[in-house]
Amino acid sequence: MPAGSHQGFKLSALTKVSQFDDVTADDIEEARQSLSLTPSEMAEALGWSPRKYSRTLNAARDEEVVSRDFALAVRGLIEVSGDRHGKLRHSVDDEAFLNGKTFEHIFRRNCDAIGGWSAEVAPHLLRLLVERVAHGGGVISYGETATMLEERGLTHRVWPRTAYGRPLGLICRALLDLGKQTEERIPLLSVIVTKAGGDPAEGIDGLLRDYLNLYELETLRKKKLAEFRQDRSALINEMQREALRYKHWSGVVRALLGREG
Repeated sequence: MPAGSHQGFKLSALTKVSQFDDVTADDIEEARQSLSLTPSEMAEALGWSPRKYSRTLNAARDEEVVSRDFALAVRGLIEVSGDRHGKLRHSVDDEAFLNGKTFEHIFRRNCDAIGGWSAEVAPHLLRLLVERVAHGGGVISYGETATMLEERGLTHRVWPRTAYGRPLGLICRALLDLGKQTEERIPLLSVIVTKAGGDPAEGIDGLLRDYLNLYELETLRKKKLAEFRQDRSALINEMQREALRYKHWSGVVRALLGREG
């Protein structure tokens, strides 16, 4: 069942508070799957740790029902997420951005240049990062990114997790190429993916310089490049904020991956 369509599972049909005393762990899992959330994402949406979510669900299986508070929290999540997903899928910006034109050849060319697993996972990775920004998420580690894609069945396990640097670089190059062709300033979305507790891996540095060369006037570009050499984290943080504030990511996905992307 697609996200945003909630007919057919138990929690959406309950109308009385007392009915929430009979919700089972299977009902919770059915709701999670219908929302297209991984267990980790479900936990985050509830304000829990993944460990707490797993422990609570396992306890509910032993007791045969979940607590009323847990069931009500998930019901609230269904209602909020349904509205949210619907708005994302049908955003006006998605159609209006770049006058509705598509540039699938740009993404395809970058995929062909790198090939293999990186090219296969790059479209899923782009959608995941855009979804995260659209839902108000912040930076995310390589490990978290990999786990989300694996839990959704979109890729197999890859080690080390920093191997995701290659498809992330592919996405950056596609965004730069789209910016060059359209003269639209598009942030480097991959900058929000970081090493655990730190900044992005150094492999993105050349792409950040290309970004500054493309979009900044000479005086400001030289200043920022000098600052980058002295304090890498400061420029990284600035570019992360730019990516997280950008309002046209759904349009970027449509432009690079096509209307069915």
